[in-house]
Amino acid sequence: MTGAITEYPITTAAARPTLITTGSDGNLWFVEEGANKVAKITTAGVVTEYDVPTYGGSPYSIVAGPDGNLWVTELGGGKIARVTTAGAFTEFATPTSGSPAVITVGPDGNLWFTDETANTVDKATTAGAIVEYPIPTTFSAPLGITAGPDGKLWFVESNPGKVAKVTTSGAFTEYQSPVSGIFEAQFIAAGPDGNLWFNEYGVNKVAKVTTAGVFTEYPITTAASGTSFITAGPDGNLWFTESNADKVGVITTAGTVTEYPVPTASSTPAGITTGPDNNLWFVEFDGNKVGQVLAAPPSCTAGAVPAVRSAVATQQFSLAGSNGSSWAEIGSENLRLYCTPTATQQTLLTANADLFTANAGFNQDIGIFVSHNGGLDQLLAWKESGGFAGTFSPNAASAQVVYTMTSGDSYVFKLKWKTNKPAGGATIYAGAGNGPYSPTSLIAQTFPTATPPNFNSSTIQYPLANSDGSTWQNIDAAALFSTITPAASASATLTANVDLFTGKAGFNQDIGIFVSDNAGADTLVAWKESGGFAGTFSPNAAFIKTIYPAVAGHTYVFKLKWKTNKPAAGATIYAGAGNGPYSPTSLRVSLFTGDTFSNSSTTQYHLTGSNGVTWTPIDAATNVTVTQGVSTNSVVGANVDLFTANAGFNQDIAIFVSDNGGADVLLAWKESGGFAGTFSPNAAFVQTTLQMTTGHTYVFKLKWKTNKNAPGATIYAAAGGPAPFSNTWLTVEPTDF
Repeated sequence: MTGAITEYPITTAAARPTLITTGSDGNLWFVEEGANKVAKITTAGVVTEYDVPTYGGSPYSIVAGPDGNLWVTELGGGKIARVTTAGAFTEFATPTSGSPAVITVGPDGNLWFTDETANTVDKATTAGAIVEYPIPTTFSAPLGITAGPDGKLWFVESNPGKVAKVTTSGAFTEYQSPVSGIFEAQFIAAGPDGNLWFNEYGVNKVAKVTTAGVFTEYPITTAASGTSFITAGPDGNLWFTESNADKVGVITTAGTVTEYPVPTASSTPAGITTGPDNNLWFVEFDGNKVGQVLAAPPSCTAGAVPAVRSAVATQQFSLAGSNGSSWAEIGSENLRLYCTPTATQQTLLTANADLFTANAGFNQDIGIFVSHNGGLDQLLAWKESGGFAGTFSPNAASAQVVYTMTSGDSYVFKLKWKTNKPAGGATIYAGAGNGPYSPTSLIAQTFPTATPPNFNSSTIQYPLANSDGSTWQNIDAAALFSTITPAASASATLTANVDLFTGKAGFNQDIGIFVSDNAGADTLVAWKESGGFAGTFSPNAAFIKTIYPAVAGHTYVFKLKWKTNKPAAGATIYAGAGNGPYSPTSLRVSLFTGDTFSNSSTTQYHLTGSNGVTWTPIDAATNVTVTQGVSTNSVVGANVDLFTANAGFNQDIAIFVSDNGGADVLLAWKESGGFAGTFSPNAAFVQTTLQMTTGHTYVFKLKWKTNKNAPGATIYAAAGGPAPFSNTWLTVEPTDF
């Protein structure tokens, strides 16, 4: 039952636990300020405690770090500590002997924490190097801090009642909350609606602030409840504790509040987080217990239109010494999707990540896994991203699969990765740039029962020898095709996903989606060129997405075809990577009778002398304008062939949006590698979701730049030649709210 609370006692008496987080080992980790310990608890309630080395350290806050360790602040010791999942401590003193308070992971892959007495926000690397940034307002008593959706760190100043943000380079902006006063705000969390949510302890409210600094407050039903700690829940709501009222509360993004009493009286509930079991877990400061709150199963059932859930991380992940066979989870629970459908339906899962290597000779594999009803993780689909030919040259990789979910069952979808072979001493990365990094995402799009997607997939490896560079040939006419006859005119969303590579340097691989209308001739709908010019056996996880208008009563047959980019006598190209079963090659066709918005171009664009910082519009003709009749969530995607004429520079592609004529805001981006070679296109794809509001007009735009200052260098969008070139697409698909 939603809101049902189970409590587990802590071994040490008067432990006074404050904050809690989920560790990379699948346990809950919390700090015991009174006992000077760090502890973990399994989801079955088994507690293990570890002593903090510094006497009187008073551990206060804890977070799972990007390095797989736990990071703890020592309020009384003037230190932060790195704690392994085996309980081994390494402590680092802050530059100013202050009081480190709340710690979080920043969008730059560093640890960020507030220091109450030093009046600073501090940045720490995973090696323990700490930099302090003084807060403009003196004696501000900073406390809660979190990474915002805008790539900045957001924190609360409890003394003047302000909410502030700081860039990863230390530039501050402060906003006065509606009601000023001592301890007005204590903790803050990034909400699923793109806003920041925080408590207002002194006035018994929960509030939200937009990234532009606009506040909205919501009163709590129970008087003087002492709203304190807050977190984003797995159900799309915000969960918080009420320390004075001994309750746990939940507030929707529309401001509706529900409260649940904690069984133990005078328990003083404190820190709260989402656990690995998809429920909420909190600690009781005076009750000396850890509590579990059952959350409502997240909504993932499609009604008349598809339903969408997404998980996104803008930090950089690394994996060292992969053995080439064991899959490791990326981002722990940060990149998981939970679902308990109320109808048997199909969901389209799409993974999107910038993958690259620091060591030539190793490729990167990314996979989508599922745990069904708590069972073992099962691999659904995967792609191999090439690093064999060069280092630090990201591939904007995507993997896609359709999966059938059964009504009433529970599912956890996860992202995992590995190298393509044993890689002792080598490191691979997910997330490009210098911070905030390009987003790594997993998006689930569940379809109405009446309109499931057509999805065809094959795990065969296909060769094509001696292509003449102009004749398109079927990859697999018996398996990789889709036939539809729409009863009503609709937009057909088409995607193709395939690992492409070459056995002979100097030739690229072209992949195309064709259609036959009412048994007519095959016609090219969209295509991409995947680079092999600069190296062999270095797969590009190529992706095509396009929209095709389907007329009622017509029968359409969609097919996947391929060729080389030029005559290739004696050369062979391949589709499907690995050693068998090979990475799947897939074709997806989805009919959508609602509004779908898109623009495309077959022009080739170039950009010379980018400074590596300024985003430049590609072409206003590819802009997409949407005026929403109802509030909705939308899947937004861009698909473009990117390459360079000058080795040493990569290409960045981004989706921006302007809301009601406001400034352009970056939604998502990817970096496409050109560092290792020229004229070797990456069939880049970037995808994200956006909640849109009734009556607002949104203008979506494509922009690009180089990854660093590139005087005299030129990058390109769209491959092939002569015209028409490969398609550049921007699509917006409204779904649920």
